[in-house]
Amino acid sequence: VGQIVEVAYDAVADAWQMQSPTAIASATARFGGTGADGAFSISSGTTTLDAAGARVLEKNYTSISITGTAKLTISNPHANGTILILRSQGDVTITSSDSAVIDMQLMGGTAGATQASANTAGSAGTAGKTSIDLSNGGGSAGSGGSNGAAGTGGTASGSVVGVNALRMIKVGAGGGGASGGTGAVANNSGAGGRGGGGIIIECGGTYTFTTGTMTTAGSTGEAAATNNAGGGGGGAGGDILVLYAAVGTDSGTYTVSGAAASAKSGSMSGANAGGGGGGGASTQTSGSSGTAGVDSSAPGDGGAGAAGTATRLTNTWLN
Repeated sequence: VGQIVEVAYDAVADAWQMQSPTAIASATARFGGTGADGAFSISSGTTTLDAAGARVLEKNYTSISITGTAKLTISNPHANGTILILRSQGDVTITSSDSAVIDMQLMGGTAGATQASANTAGSAGTAGKTSIDLSNGGGSAGSGGSNGAAGTGGTASGSVVGVNALRMIKVGAGGGGASGGTGAVANNSGAGGRGGGGIIIECGGTYTFTTGTMTTAGSTGEAAATNNAGGGGGGAGGDILVLYAAVGTDSGTYTVSGAAASAKSGSMSGANAGGGGGGGASTQTSGSSGTAGVDSSAPGDGGAGAAGTATRLTNTWLN
C-alpha cells in the first residue's frame, strides 16, 4: 500500500501482471539504485566481486569509474549462471584499455562434463536463467551426445522487449558433453563449454564507454582427446542491457558471442562412434546440434553455442 510496483499488460490473460519482485519505495530508488555501496572507482588490476553462488549480484553505487588498465569480474557464480547488476545514481565512465573491462565469461550455465566411460552418453549442460524468474530459463542447455547420435542444441527462450526488458536479461546456457564411444577411456570425450553470464547497467547520469570490451561470451567446448570420442558443445553468450539517462560516447565493444563448434577426435577405430554435444541456447537463438558419430568412419563434432544480445537504451519509460 502506498508503494510503487512495475506492471506489464498481458493481452492473453487480459490482465496486468506485476513484474517487480517486491514493492519499490520510491521512483528515485528504482532507477540508478540507492547508492548504498558508495562510489566505485578502479584504475588498474583486476577487481573481483564475490557472487557467493547467487543468481543475481546487485551493486548500488553513487558513480562508477573503470579507467586506466582496470578490469571488473566476479567469482563463485551460480550453477545456472549469475547476472551482474551495476546500478549508478550518477555517471558511469568506462575508459580502461583492458581487453575485457567487465568480464562475465564462464559465469553462465555450467557445461556438460567429460564422459568418464565408454559406450555412455555425454551429460547435458545447464540451462541459463532470467533475472525476473529464476525458476525458468534463458536458453535451454545443449544435450549430451550418445554413441552414434548427436546431442541436440538448446532451445531459445524468446526475448522480451520494451519496459520489461530490464528484468528479462538472461545468462547463456552451457553446452552438452560428448559421448566417449566404444574404446574411449576415462575423461577423453570433449566436455561442453560454459555459458556467459548476464550484465545489466543502470546509469542515472551520463554513460560513457570508449575503449575495451564488455563480454558475456560463451566458452568453447573441449575437443576430444582419444579415438572414437566426440567433441563438446559450445556455451551460449549471455545478454547485456545498458539503460542510461544520458549518453556521452558509446564506442566500446560489446561481445555476446556463442562459442564455435569443437572438434571430434582425429581418428576412428571400430563401431559406436561418439556423438558431439549440443550447443547451449541464448535468449533469441537456439544452439546448434552436435554432429552424429558415424560408425567405422568418424565421431561427431560439438555444436556451436548461440549468441546473446547487447542492448543500449535511453531511460525514457521510467522518467
